[in-house]
Amino acid sequence: MLHNQLGDPFPTEFDRVAATHQRIAAITRVLGRNGVVRIAAVAQADLDRERNIGNCSPQAFDEQGRVVGAQPLFCQQGVGLQIIEQAAVAATLLHGAFAEYSSVELPEELNLELASQRLGGDAVYIERSKLQSIEGESVLRYDLTLPLLLNTRWQGTPQRLFAAGKVYRREVESTTHLEAFHQLELFAIDERGKFDAWAFAGRIFDAVDRVLPRAELRVTPTHYPMCARAWSLDVLRDGEWVEVLAWGEYANWVLKGIGADPASQLALGAGVGLERLAALKYSIDDIRKMSAASLI
Repeated sequence: MLHNQLGDPFPTEFDRVAATHQRIAAITRVLGRNGVVRIAAVAQADLDRERNIGNCSPQAFDEQGRVVGAQPLFCQQGVGLQIIEQAAVAATLLHGAFAEYSSVELPEELNLELASQRLGGDAVYIERSKLQSIEGESVLRYDLTLPLLLNTRWQGTPQRLFAAGKVYRREVESTTHLEAFHQLELFAIDERGKFDAWAFAGRIFDAVDRVLPRAELRVTPTHYPMCARAWSLDVLRDGEWVEVLAWGEYANWVLKGIGADPASQLALGAGVGLERLAALKYSIDDIRKMSAASLI
């Protein structure tokens, strides 16, 4: 059942390895020496094996989470990383609800000044103190939204894009926050008359239900500078609401920045924190148990 922010029932409608020394240092601050991280499994005996990250392959697991291919789901460039199967299973289940979306690789490094010039506005929504700086205006990506927008152009045909990977922030780690974690990002753009925002929202609910069947959900309006309107989605667990994702309709200035006409085209996006969602699925009470820096 869906709830609004008041708790009432909600209506049914809804680069590559060319890293500089500075970049390596920035990654090291988050992941440990040489930018290597291990994410240790802590639940489900049949899901506690670790997996090296290599090339992207959304078909690495079947709908039940069994390994069906040699390639893991996530793609990282220039950094040896590992991810536990719990988060990979969650991502695969989510992607299953958007099977026609094409997987894309995104750079880990961003130049915020160039990004602002390209899009025609500032899309950074987190505090600047939380950015993992490299040099000047260059930072490690803090989410997948901005790199995806910078690598997208409207070319007169519908686009449905999917990306998953590591993001980096300066955070005070807690039961629900990590400095380095995985996100899944969805992006869709089409002609306004052929694209329904509430149908997109409905597919998001279906995707979450695939990971957390029959979970109690709450939708809350929220704000992002790149969105004309946006919502967050919370899951009720042990009497507390836990935010797992947000989605929204991109603002006119973002559409213009990617070469689209706001009067004719509509663009929607969604971002999901995979460790947090996996922790809910496998009843892990602290996502820090899922991630531990490894000095190798």
